[in-house]
Amino acid sequence: MPKTSIEDQHFELIKSHCLSPDPDRSPLPFEQQEILERWISAAKILDRYPVMRKAVILHLVKYPGINKTQAYEDMRNAMRLFNSIHKFDFDWWHSWLLNDIVEQIQACKQSGDLKNWALGHTNLIKAIGERPETLIDPKLTEKNTFIIQMNVNNKTVNVNWDTIHKLPQHVRREFIEGMERDITDSDAEEILET
Repeated sequence: MPKTSIEDQHFELIKSHCLSPDPDRSPLPFEQQEILERWISAAKILDRYPVMRKAVILHLVKYPGINKTQAYEDMRNAMRLFNSIHKFDFDWWHSWLLNDIVEQIQACKQSGDLKNWALGHTNLIKAIGERPETLIDPKLTEKNTFIIQMNVNNKTVNVNWDTIHKLPQHVRREFIEGMERDITDSDAEEILET
């Protein structure tokens, strides 16, 4: 039976305390209460500064008695404890990054720092990426070929969907109705005789 580490024991105890319907009836020991306060603080820092390295630095400033390893561990446990809030959302992070770069460019322009202003533009271009040559088909059907396979006289016939789509509407309707129609016994006998 594998032994759980002290950190995991702390995490499970704090998690059960947070999930209990009445946390006041299951008070945490003083040591775990301090850890929970650090994790809540770490979660609040992550709300404002989603980049882990920056969040850890701020966490170390708030809690000077812990080391860097413990600060990273607090961040990871905060993300585990509040995982419905602190999941990595790339779209949100990307827009945050773009806004941050734009703010940096504006500050450099106002201060007259042209070197960092130019570097900010370079970073912005890298973060945005290049514009695609053609617009992306939202349904992803333009560059694909759709083939309908039919069995005619024990031979497989491939019919291109574009060919069917270009037929007049009344011919298309007959074609589709012919595919949907069930064969009766007399039709089957007639097919077998020929």
